[in-house]
Amino acid sequence: MKRFSLLMAVALMVTTVGSSAAFAKTPSGKALIKDVQGAYKDMDSFSCRFQLAFTWAVVEETDKQVGTILMAKGDKFRYESPNQVMVTDGTTLWRYSPANQQCIVENLKEVEDAALPRELLFDYPKKFDAGEVTEVNLDGRLTYRFPLQPKEGGLGVAEVKVWVDATDYITRKMQYLDDSGNQTLYSLHDIQLNPVIPDERFVFDVPEGVKVFDLR
Repeated sequence: MKRFSLLMAVALMVTTVGSSAAFAKTPSGKALIKDVQGAYKDMDSFSCRFQLAFTWAVVEETDKQVGTILMAKGDKFRYESPNQVMVTDGTTLWRYSPANQQCIVENLKEVEDAALPRELLFDYPKKFDAGEVTEVNLDGRLTYRFPLQPKEGGLGVAEVKVWVDATDYITRKMQYLDDSGNQTLYSLHDIQLNPVIPDERFVFDVPEGVKVFDLR
């Protein structure tokens, strides 16, 4: 279930809203979701840096880290942080843990709960209801903030909140709570739309000495 939550976070973060500029007033959550889907469908690639803060509900401690996200059509993505690296070329999924010096290699289509970014963008409206949209000042930017509530249990996510820039319609921040009350907060920086990303960035070269578990 952690894998679902992580990839869902990635999916929500890297989307943009294309036609919402036509709204004369604050758009509805339903309208924003529709535009998110349309904009992502037309996107060829995406890159950004992120800041992540994970707060444990029980001990009230926060783990902070930074990382990068790369995405391209064909279900290609690369999520890289000090604690975890996840890379897929659309066929093979590599999950590398620097701390354990272990790498799990799997066929992407056979991975349980392999919720890909593109699939989540089209599927989460079926699983979540968008709440009321409010205008919020975020680091000097006017943003649209709206919550997503799961329609039913079993997703491992209690609530998601998304902040979308009201000027360029890029998602700048997202937060979600899991069923245990743990909070994950992502903030995006240095966003680039449709950058040129070499295909080799979506293939993981296993470092020497790392133990590999090949499940293909």
